[in-house]
Amino acid sequence: MPTNNVRVLVVDDSAVIRKAVKSAIELDPGITVVATANDGVHALDILREEHIDIVVSDLEMPHMDGTQLCQKMAVMYPGIPVIVLSGAASSSRATVAALAAGAVDYVSKPTGANVANVMEDLRSNLVPKIKTHTARKARKTNGVLEASKTPNTNVTPREMLLPRKNGKVSAVCVAVSTGGPQALSRVLESIPKSFPVPILVVQHMPATFTSLLADRLDTLCHLRVREAKDGDEVVPGGVWIAPGGRHMTVERRDGSVYIKLNDNPPEQSCRPAADVLFRSMPSVWGREVLAVVLTGMGADGTAGCKSVVEAGGSVIAQDTETSVVWGMPGSAVRAGVVETVIPLEEIHQEIEQRVKNGRLR
Repeated sequence: MPTNNVRVLVVDDSAVIRKAVKSAIELDPGITVVATANDGVHALDILREEHIDIVVSDLEMPHMDGTQLCQKMAVMYPGIPVIVLSGAASSSRATVAALAAGAVDYVSKPTGANVANVMEDLRSNLVPKIKTHTARKARKTNGVLEASKTPNTNVTPREMLLPRKNGKVSAVCVAVSTGGPQALSRVLESIPKSFPVPILVVQHMPATFTSLLADRLDTLCHLRVREAKDGDEVVPGGVWIAPGGRHMTVERRDGSVYIKLNDNPPEQSCRPAADVLFRSMPSVWGREVLAVVLTGMGADGTAGCKSVVEAGGSVIAQDTETSVVWGMPGSAVRAGVVETVIPLEEIHQEIEQRVKNGRLR
């Protein structure tokens, strides 16, 4: 067995599922399931004894469920990513809660009696995500990402960044994907109720999930957070999350701004796509747009950021060290459309400062 194999812990209260997940994962020669656990309590015992690179966990379990395990691991083992298995018995709400608690991703449990189909489903959907999240972890040496591992490096040459603007900000738009529920929670919870401009968010998620995410954030944040509906009026101090499966744009009509949803083809394999929202922002607010690109796979948001910058607006991006995946932020940085690259915990301060400074000028 290769010594550099990815070491996986599988957690599920069903012995049948544990066996199926283990067998499917180990079809890849670079991944080894070194241990299995029947609940979160057992998983924590194993984590104390074994070197584990990533955890694959069920949500519905006795004693300690998947969400509780994510909460514990966020404190005890923050460097170990968790992918949750969302089954038919698991509610979408539980999946969103686990993602908000720190799970880096989720995979739907395959259904059906055909063992070969179940194995192929797990292999094709779970294995790539294991590789993605452990590849980022492997890029760390003594807790610091290796600068040589471009493009996922935390070293951003000054020549890649645009000069900082300090103009008025009348609207904020956010692009986020993998790791988004936790990132959005961290950012939005810290923004005060007096925040004077609207925030529009594209989070890559299925429809049911975006509704539940909006409800969850609404209970945690000072601002009102809702899933966007066609025709919603956009007002200062509100947050709108694009519904899963639909693109979101904005338009000005009779002196007010409204949400418009559409079912146009996906862009960057995404619907909703941040590019679609971002392109529409300057038509309403011109140069007074601040675009924010947070953690996520792929390049969605980069083309839209170009539209924001060409209209005179600004773009900030999350850094690689605090991103679950530095795909979307990294793409925007490499495209030369970003002014500032900062850690997640500083994003809300940067947004508030830019809005405050812009409105005082």
